[in-house]
Amino acid sequence: MGKKNASMHRNDGCTSTVAKMGQTREGQTEKKEMIHIPAMIPLSKIFTLILTAALASAFPDVLANNDVNIEDIFSKQDQNGIVHVIDHPSDQVAEPLIKRALQGYVKKPNSTIVTDPKKPHKENYPVSFTFKEAPVPQVRIRPSYDDDKNDDFAGQPCGIGFVTLVSDDGCTISITDDKGQKNEWLKESGKGHDISKGRRDYPKVLMPGTHSFDIEYSQTYYNPRPGKKDMDGITLFVTPVVVDISVRKQNAPTENFRVLLIKGESIEMALNKDLLGEESKFKDQITWEICRLKCDTGGCKYETGWNKVGNGTTCVYRCDTPGIYRLRAKINGKIFTYTRREDAYGGKKSPFLCRGDPDCIGVVHSQNEKNLINSAIEYMMKTHYAKATPWYDPEELDSIFKNSIPPMTPKQKQFAQECSLLRRQIKIYGHHDFANDLKESSKCNLFIYYQAHSCGLDIPAFTYGTLTPPFGKSCAPLVKEWINPEKKIGSWRWMNPANTLPEPGWFEFDKVHAAIIDYDGAGISGGTTDVNKLLYLTFPSSFRKYE
Repeated sequence: MGKKNASMHRNDGCTSTVAKMGQTREGQTEKKEMIHIPAMIPLSKIFTLILTAALASAFPDVLANNDVNIEDIFSKQDQNGIVHVIDHPSDQVAEPLIKRALQGYVKKPNSTIVTDPKKPHKENYPVSFTFKEAPVPQVRIRPSYDDDKNDDFAGQPCGIGFVTLVSDDGCTISITDDKGQKNEWLKESGKGHDISKGRRDYPKVLMPGTHSFDIEYSQTYYNPRPGKKDMDGITLFVTPVVVDISVRKQNAPTENFRVLLIKGESIEMALNKDLLGEESKFKDQITWEICRLKCDTGGCKYETGWNKVGNGTTCVYRCDTPGIYRLRAKINGKIFTYTRREDAYGGKKSPFLCRGDPDCIGVVHSQNEKNLINSAIEYMMKTHYAKATPWYDPEELDSIFKNSIPPMTPKQKQFAQECSLLRRQIKIYGHHDFANDLKESSKCNLFIYYQAHSCGLDIPAFTYGTLTPPFGKSCAPLVKEWINPEKKIGSWRWMNPANTLPEPGWFEFDKVHAAIIDYDGAGISGGTTDVNKLLYLTFPSSFRKYE
């Protein structure tokens, strides 16, 4: 939209106009203009473009390109030149290469004449493959699991590998890992193959670590006509794959960032982002599981049971039940969890909100909850709802600007105007207590009140007695009323965390604080210094669900 005005339409048919401010994704600063809006025009969502512009300048940092090259996670030792590295596991890449080898175009052709199958010629081909975690800074730490004690998982991104052998003659192959464990793969000494039928796929996945192949190639016959050369020999194919568990809404243009769906929509999961949308491969070796989160019942235990939902390098799963989910792949029985690429945007430093911690996907019941979450996100890390922030009466702004000592800067004036517009709109919604202009006043209840109303979800105001604050004025419900199971608050049903699995878009409360549950179970709330996220699934007092 550049410097043009954006017309913002509400469900009630009213329209307000605001100049887009802040930075574009290209980092170009746009002109900031003071705005004036008539007093009686609804101001719901008036800052959508302002705050979204600010978020847009921050999100590219979160979505930074952390691509990993094959060389970062894989290396080989191949003195005899029998190895062919396949760069991508898709059929379009791998199958033509293997097909050509089956036609006799191999890495190591036969050269020694053998005419007596009972006296085969043997060659030893030592080969080793090393798969490892990506180097710093790409690698993310191994997550500290709350429910799972398996310590064999690796940090991500990391490398794994798939192996295929093509040869016309028999091979005896053993594989020893870097822990000294030896596995026999083939015992074919003295046996021959027609090259077209000489494909053998290793049934296991090579996991992070070094794998040493001891290959005895048993050449039973080779006697081409003079001047001719038979199409015989050996190729050992290896397909290194980056494991960096990636998730997106099915067919979405972006991945691995705030995956939030409406029930009935599907997610795509893959070993890495380049495999999203590809046909699933290696279904016998890889399984996918999901787990719905619950509230903490002691010992940081948030996970319910894990359920299998698919197989292979990719998986599509339809999300028919609202909730907050973790997901993971199991490869050779070892765990690779979907983890955060960066610290949670706006998240306070706390368990499960940091880079490398398990990430989640959120599934909401309807568009209402999704709108509520997206509305709250627009204010993330902003100070409009901070405890110390005053919300001045719009009619007194000119006087405040004129008499301010020291004088306010244009930026401070703009911010004061934005807060006064919030005050005006919340007053329209029914809250009339603005003692001391709300300076040094907690605003978490006003945060959820505003976000709900601005998305068309009504919250009734309450009128208090004349003998107690706020002395007969109608006000947004306080936290003590939200957590009271006997207190009816419009269409918001009270829910008990002890026996309820949370969903994104609900309200959650402790004894003194209110928040909106984000896609990952963290609560978005108006905090002491800004709007931020904390993991409120630890002993919440109650939930409220809009019905």
